[in-house]
Amino acid sequence: MEKIFFLLSSIMMLYTTLVGMERRGPQFLTEPSYLVFPFPYSLAGIGQGVALTGLAGNIYDTNVDAYVLGLTGDVEGSVIAVEDIHLLPEFLILDLQRQSLSKAAFNNYETRGMNSGKDEFNLVETNKAVVDFAQLTFSLFDRRLELYSAYRSQNAEIVKISDSDGHLIADLDDPYILKTQEYHFGMLVDYTDDRNTPKKGVRFSIEQITKPNKAESDPEFYTIDKSITLYYPIKKQITWALHAFQSDAHVIQKGMIDPTAIRQELGMNCQPTDPVCLQAEQELVVRFISERRNGTATSLGGDQRLRSYPDGRFTGAHSQYIASEIRWNISEEVRPFNFGIWKDIATGFEVAFFYETGSVSETIEDLGKNSRSSYGSGFRLVSASGYIYRADYATGDEGEELTIIFSYPW
Repeated sequence: MEKIFFLLSSIMMLYTTLVGMERRGPQFLTEPSYLVFPFPYSLAGIGQGVALTGLAGNIYDTNVDAYVLGLTGDVEGSVIAVEDIHLLPEFLILDLQRQSLSKAAFNNYETRGMNSGKDEFNLVETNKAVVDFAQLTFSLFDRRLELYSAYRSQNAEIVKISDSDGHLIADLDDPYILKTQEYHFGMLVDYTDDRNTPKKGVRFSIEQITKPNKAESDPEFYTIDKSITLYYPIKKQITWALHAFQSDAHVIQKGMIDPTAIRQELGMNCQPTDPVCLQAEQELVVRFISERRNGTATSLGGDQRLRSYPDGRFTGAHSQYIASEIRWNISEEVRPFNFGIWKDIATGFEVAFFYETGSVSETIEDLGKNSRSSYGSGFRLVSASGYIYRADYATGDEGEELTIIFSYPW
């Protein structure tokens, strides 16, 4: 993977030196749009349902976007966000978001790494989860260079643990309180012909995510995430995108790894005659020990990396991901539309075909020795307001997943 980053970085330097990369159009879009619609969502590992969506893009011909999602189905709650607030026009930009969930469940796989089976997980359920996010971005040179700092906090109450079929294993009398916070510092270098819909050029990013401990039992560590994407025009309407990503955790201070203390912390209170509960408890203890000893890199699975697998499917102290995607713009006709509940301007209709592979491990030496892959196709509606309405259908060795979301994977 390091060789791939070196190779693509060298290509990036060559582009920068030899090619005058002009932007195809404005990089800060102000075309107003709105959407008021019960929009279906489908996110692997999170679930399916309907998001009652209220979206306003580029409000009053400014750059400000705002949306409210009322979630029903497998996830219940709301998401409120205000983005692209230009504190200093085209230079200093603020994004804010809050997620407040009253019902959600996520998959907790029996083991970290690549060897767990498709159904070897328990469902960890919460009845209260609040996630706050704020990001401040310094944008320079027509968005060719951006420096950013962000803060993210999460507070959740874990109340139930069920098996993969939904059968109750443990009902926690005292909810397990999960509190995390993250500090992000990153840089993005964008040497492409367009930030929103690149057709040629190269893009590089590097980010440090620091995760301080909220309690003495927690570890303190940081991750370094880096990615590079090459966009190569095959024909006028066809672009080949090649993407490489790697994340590595670096532990500053290990957390508490005593199994007995972790069992007391979990508070599952399994009876000696309940082997199912004891097994689930033991799996959680093993995961806690690995996380507190090695840290956790950015996971694989979900709508960005390994799209045929659930969100957070593969975790470890190190992760890597490589993907290839052909984007065929079958139409570039500018088509304003207004369906009453949905107004925007379509500037492109794309069909995409992709193949991706990834790996996670606890040691850097083992990274890449065992990998999984996905392949599939998708449809994207590119709009003048800056939104990319995306639907991807991916297949892997554990089945198929449909992703419906509002942005490119990378």
